[in-house]
Amino acid sequence: MKKSSFKFFLLLLVLGGCCRNQYKGQISLTELQRAVNPFNGNEVLKFIDNNADTIIYSGQGREHSYERHNARAESCEGDYDLESDITSFTSTYNSSRFCINLTFSGDVSSDNGSDPVIYFQWTKNYEQSEVTTFTNQFHIDYMKDDAIQQGLFKDSLSLRTKEFYNVYTAPGLCYLSDSLYVDTLFYTEIQGLVGLKLSDGNLLVRE
Repeated sequence: MKKSSFKFFLLLLVLGGCCRNQYKGQISLTELQRAVNPFNGNEVLKFIDNNADTIIYSGQGREHSYERHNARAESCEGDYDLESDITSFTSTYNSSRFCINLTFSGDVSSDNGSDPVIYFQWTKNYEQSEVTTFTNQFHIDYMKDDAIQQGLFKDSLSLRTKEFYNVYTAPGLCYLSDSLYVDTLFYTEIQGLVGLKLSDGNLLVRE
């Protein structure tokens, strides 16, 4: 009898020391966080390139979705659905697509949630997903300070003959450096995308 009681006690200890991650709900971006992207996805953006040609990017909508984040088993924090907010623009220029991505990064906890970030993508021949350029992430809640710390913020910036203010200068990262990719992307919280510098030297500046 004592032996059976001891085994039962050990079983309680084992079960008590293990936790199963349970679904805890959704974590969404706030309206203030979404506001760092001024576009609704229906805009038509016009840029002028080095040859004075007009390059048009047409909005393809702004989509919201949720993706399950599975917490580490040892954390006992639980699983959450994290919101993603993606705005896309496409152009006949190199059959390219530009995306603004708002999402969450880092571990999720019931105490501090997860860190909302913004980053950008530019894809050449997007229908075949030939080449994709990614940029640095910026932490939305302290976006300007984060960019300053990375050395990627300008109080004012001249792009050709136009002057822009409070500009994020996001360097592009492409794994196929022998192909066309975005060298630097220029963005403001008020105007959105204001310029693209391509690896071939072509500079697209927003009208």
